[in-house]
Amino acid sequence: MPLRSFVALLAFLFAIPLAGGTFQPMDEARFWADADLDLNFVRKFISNKFCHRDPERLRSCIAGLKYAARNLNLETRPEFSLLIAGEPQWRNINFDELLTVIDVKANFASKSMLYGRLVSEQLRTFDSHAQILPLKIYRSVLGQVQKDFFGIGIETESTGAGLFVRRVETFSPAGRAGIQVNDRILRIEDQMVPSGPLAKNALALLNAKPGTLIRLDVLRDRQESLRFNVRVAALRVKDVEFDAINLKGKRIVIVRIRRFSDGVCKTFENTVEELKTTSGLILDLRNNPGGILREALCLASLLLAHQVRIQKQKIRSSIPQEFGFELSPYMGEQIYRTLSSRGRLSDLPVSVLVSAATKSAAEVLASLLQEQRRSWIIGERTFGKGTTQLVSLVPFNSKLRLTYTIARYQRPDGSSFQLNGVLPNFR
Repeated sequence: MPLRSFVALLAFLFAIPLAGGTFQPMDEARFWADADLDLNFVRKFISNKFCHRDPERLRSCIAGLKYAARNLNLETRPEFSLLIAGEPQWRNINFDELLTVIDVKANFASKSMLYGRLVSEQLRTFDSHAQILPLKIYRSVLGQVQKDFFGIGIETESTGAGLFVRRVETFSPAGRAGIQVNDRILRIEDQMVPSGPLAKNALALLNAKPGTLIRLDVLRDRQESLRFNVRVAALRVKDVEFDAINLKGKRIVIVRIRRFSDGVCKTFENTVEELKTTSGLILDLRNNPGGILREALCLASLLLAHQVRIQKQKIRSSIPQEFGFELSPYMGEQIYRTLSSRGRLSDLPVSVLVSAATKSAAEVLASLLQEQRRSWIIGERTFGKGTTQLVSLVPFNSKLRLTYTIARYQRPDGSSFQLNGVLPNFR
């Protein structure tokens, strides 16, 4: 079937969640408490000596203290008023004294989590993807490759406006309860869900034993407030799922890739002979956060008739050395290439579905197919994450891990994915 005949069909399919579900298997507050962060830990990052050294360090300290002040409702106190007064007034701030006030006002049970998030807010002013995580949370994230979770069956996206449901597994507890795509989660149990990058942290409350009843308050269509009682269940999520539809007697295969974990390309490659007998392929990369680049390039090799290369440029970390992290040194450049000998599906019509939450390796694949005029891209402008992160030990706290940016990817023409994203051919 000619590629152009997909357009009407894809416009319809884009509105349908074909599957979904990522879950947060972690009890965040408890794991942060285990890291045992105290005031002395924070003073390694925020002090008068460090903060007043230059404007960049000053802004980083302000970001961290603003986070703490908001969470402790200290913004209206006179000693914290300078935080919102503007840059000229920041030079008069006594950071050592403000930290002492924060330490007194912070709830003992959640103090370690407050300090961890405070430092992460500060680190993100130097590196937008940097953060510190308790070792147990990091291990939980690694455990997601096993694809076994306790959860309710939703996939979410955090934005400046809040935490939104982007996918609902059809036969999941959330699907049976009536939760819908684009519902905004306002509250989980008794905890309000904040806006911004920390919104997803509230999902730790869903880490309960199977059978536990969880109360969620959501806002639908920006006006209707609804409450759902959803029972946690043991769920298994596949990173690659296949479906097929018939369009005027033509068989179209839909392949949903949730993330590029190890083995994704092999799973896809096992269906090559079957795909050759179909009239077209729809590759659904919506909400795909990326993953292993070689898996995405392997898949591109099956769809492209010739070799294409991607450049990975190693960069020096922008995190200040004073913090004492053991950061990876600059290591030059690496070139990744698709496998020119594969191309076994290079004649099969392909279209790719993307969303604003399509990131990293998924963006690399979509961009390659688009630039080589191999596929149309349908949906929204993608996220624009053209970087890769490394996980490092924290020398002064063995219960923590640091993630930070070490490299950025460039397209074959030399342009960067970072912040730019992939522009769709059709919205």
